[in-house]
Amino acid sequence: MIIFRQVNAPEFVCVRLRFIDQALIEFPIVLPLLLMKFNVVVLEPRGYRFAHLLYDGAKYFYHGLENLGHQCHIHKNWFDSSCLNLVIGGHMVEDSQTVAKIRNGGIKYIVLQSEIFKSGTLKAVAAHRDNALLKKRFEEAYLPLLQGASAIWEGVSDNLPELESLGLPAKFYVGGYVPELEEVSLKNERDIDFLFYGSRTPHRNNMLTQLENLGFNVKYDFDSPALFRNDLIARSKVNLSIAQSEEFSHLPWGRITYLLNNRCLVVGEACREQEWLEDCFLHAPTDEWVALCHQTLTRSNREEMREENYERFRRMPMTDQLKPLLEGM
Repeated sequence: MIIFRQVNAPEFVCVRLRFIDQALIEFPIVLPLLLMKFNVVVLEPRGYRFAHLLYDGAKYFYHGLENLGHQCHIHKNWFDSSCLNLVIGGHMVEDSQTVAKIRNGGIKYIVLQSEIFKSGTLKAVAAHRDNALLKKRFEEAYLPLLQGASAIWEGVSDNLPELESLGLPAKFYVGGYVPELEEVSLKNERDIDFLFYGSRTPHRNNMLTQLENLGFNVKYDFDSPALFRNDLIARSKVNLSIAQSEEFSHLPWGRITYLLNNRCLVVGEACREQEWLEDCFLHAPTDEWVALCHQTLTRSNREEMREENYERFRRMPMTDQLKPLLEGM
């Protein structure tokens, strides 16, 4: 259930400017307060077991906005009309009635868009054109939600022209360092050679199987809550990043930035759009990736590399990524 809080219109500051060349006539100008109020809204359909996978991303924006000096709180399925609401998980809205309540309820909101678009629709819909339910949900729920947004923040640059083709201009964003997300204490003795967490696609399964066949201790985790996932991270010598597939080879930077934020050594499969982050993790083309994993595990300076990559990433604060998104808001 989506909950709304109705309050009076947001506060404004009234400023009177005195123009000397107009015989000292006062002219009132109304400007919004410089510091903004945000409500991060994580949308969780009832019974959906994977919504917690969005929490890391929600925390990045929650803490990032606060570190810029803005007031911010975070809720599940709860909108606040006194705030600018940042919607995370909007693609999971299932019905048009919910979207109509949001759009007609005096709610100002931004949609954080992270799903892959293809041919003017979500990849999942494009891949299952015979699935009438998915197509209906996109056309009647998610698309109207995007159309009613004050802004769309897009995490995959290839999606920008796709959104533009739907009449939906968007601003591109990437992640950055957030001090509050240093929440993994790495073990002094780590018993896991390689860890991958995330959905296990056929491509990823093939890459991980190659490592397993070489006799390495490889762990995989998909949907464990952070309490348990972070223990696996803390126990791992090398954390892995693998593209979803050869077709969808966009950089999974959300996973990589979380690991870098927690001082982990990351070996990734070379992906599209990685230039902004590639100095912070080791990477190789698909056919050389297994060899790089092996070489990294046996390097004597592995710990020094891990700390150097962390320090590079720490010089990329999330606040710097957020400032351009907020211009003109």
